[in-house]
Amino acid sequence: MRISTRSSLTFLVLPLLLLAVGCEESSTSPQVEDDLFQPGHALLADGTPVTLHVEGLLTPGGGADVVLRLDNQSDERVGFNLCFHILEERDGESWVTVPGYESRVCTLVIHFLDPGNSANYNTTLPAGLEAGEYRFRVAVNLADREEMADVATEPFTMH
Repeated sequence: MRISTRSSLTFLVLPLLLLAVGCEESSTSPQVEDDLFQPGHALLADGTPVTLHVEGLLTPGGGADVVLRLDNQSDERVGFNLCFHILEERDGESWVTVPGYESRVCTLVIHFLDPGNSANYNTTLPAGLEAGEYRFRVAVNLADREEMADVATEPFTMH
């Protein structure tokens, strides 16, 4: 089996990029033009349909178990590690990372999702969430294009 230097480099660098995305404290939305971002869809100019969903009972105050589901309806493989997700809260017109939520142990592994498939990840909303609007966000990689993008769930409200 022949592995190209380019593929090896992507395999080694991508987990580090995912780690950086999962650990950054952002006070604004991802660094892309606002008109390209549609919650629930990858931030790709061409509209490639990669979506992130949250499923489960979203109880007031948090502490609930939820499932993040990544769907790949594009025609190419998508690299991801759902463990490196972040939880954001709406603050006016921007989104801020919920402090302390990003503190979990994740392996530096990149998974690949073939076209037409989905992947699930179980997580728990932190206890004591204040009332507000939230969303989950994760970085994905379009492996064939070597392009990174963010994908976020539709916003959900905690009362």
